[in-house]
Amino acid sequence: MNTDARRRGARAAIVLAVAGLLLGLVSPVAAAEPTGWVAGDIKERVGKSTRYLSGIKVRVFTSGWGYLREVRTKGTAYSLDLPAGDYILQFTDTRPRYDVKAHVDVDVRVSVEAGEGTQRDVTLRRGGAFTGTVRAGGKVAGGARVLAVENVPAGSNGRTYEVKANNRGQYAIGGLPNARFSLFTFDRAKRWTGPARAAGAANLGVVRSVDIALRSRAGSMVGRVYRGDNTLISTSPWVTLVHRTTGQFWVVKVTQGRFSVQGLHPGSYRVQVPGTDGYLGRTVNLSGSVRSGRTLNTSVKLGQKGGSLSGRVLDARTGMPAKGVKVSAYDGNGVQHGKVETDATGAFTVGGTLPTATCDVSIVIEDEVDKKWQPVRLNGLSARQGMAVAANQPLLPDSTCRQVLAVEDGQPFMLVRSPAFPWPSATPTPTPSATSTPSATPTATPTPSATPTATAAAGVS
Repeated sequence: MNTDARRRGARAAIVLAVAGLLLGLVSPVAAAEPTGWVAGDIKERVGKSTRYLSGIKVRVFTSGWGYLREVRTKGTAYSLDLPAGDYILQFTDTRPRYDVKAHVDVDVRVSVEAGEGTQRDVTLRRGGAFTGTVRAGGKVAGGARVLAVENVPAGSNGRTYEVKANNRGQYAIGGLPNARFSLFTFDRAKRWTGPARAAGAANLGVVRSVDIALRSRAGSMVGRVYRGDNTLISTSPWVTLVHRTTGQFWVVKVTQGRFSVQGLHPGSYRVQVPGTDGYLGRTVNLSGSVRSGRTLNTSVKLGQKGGSLSGRVLDARTGMPAKGVKVSAYDGNGVQHGKVETDATGAFTVGGTLPTATCDVSIVIEDEVDKKWQPVRLNGLSARQGMAVAANQPLLPDSTCRQVLAVEDGQPFMLVRSPAFPWPSATPTPTPSATSTPSATPTATPTPSATPTATAAAGVS
């Protein structure tokens, strides 16, 4: 996977719940790392001159494109406090994608040293743009979705930019880098389709007109996803259907082991299923072909079980179980492989979809609701496909990698209390006097706040 794919995945989703967790684990007890800073001015190039630019947001990634957090700049400068380490800062224009004056994203690699500052000014340039009208079956296609996909060698993933046409079928996509693009278009009514439209090169600061015509009747597909034991999966992942000739793709959610998608371009497809329900993901070439006005029934089976990490989480002072703490696992690309909650004994098992990996798995432990304990992030972990191993793995000598241990040999994680929740102090026992008997003083018990439910919103991308 190239860096652009990681950046999108990293779009991950973008998703990642690691945002803002910048603590490292130097022992079973967490300790805060010293920080440094990086700051600078943000400008745009106009002809041969430059001028200050506002309305820019900064996304912070690890050096391997693991998403950390996002900051919206105030004015024409930025300033970030970060733990010592190497990072990628991505500067993005906040203008809507249909604005033909939008700027191209800029990625900057920086090294931060503890207690020191780094000055990195950034200059953005206005991107290229495509505009035009979409027609489906000879009529204007209001609300059609248009994707500009960068042309890259086979096996790579190009950058993707998306807009929606207005009610007159008119679209515009701005902020494009210097590259060649194809336009993938999806009829809002899902009745018409067409192959990718070669749009040619996008040049910085240049707006080009490219009209789109959808002339083929669309087909549909109904699929099922099975576990290795021949039962339908019980989870609800998003799967990606890719046209094997044109490269067009559709992302659809699996519900109760089944998925259905309409508006497909005729031809053969492959399906990409992520790791889910305790099994590794797969990419499968589907048998049969989608035909205009017809429905293709198909299925895919996940046959290989994934790996997981198990451990316990305790209060470092009292040794009592830390119940209800969230534990997340991530692979080397920053993709999340499960998020669970510790039980009444502080125990957890997270993952289930991890392939065999050495030194590039991470876990994050955080009390997301009450925030009684400081969060912990542990890097350099290893996983073994088809089995559970200890989550708290010790460092190997003179290495940032960790030793794989059986679950029963792993040590518990000892969480340090947050400053807002100090350690409970010893309460002296009152001595009754001859004339009075002390009465018990009730202690107010805080009511835990409700655990927020994460709602994933996704669509075809």
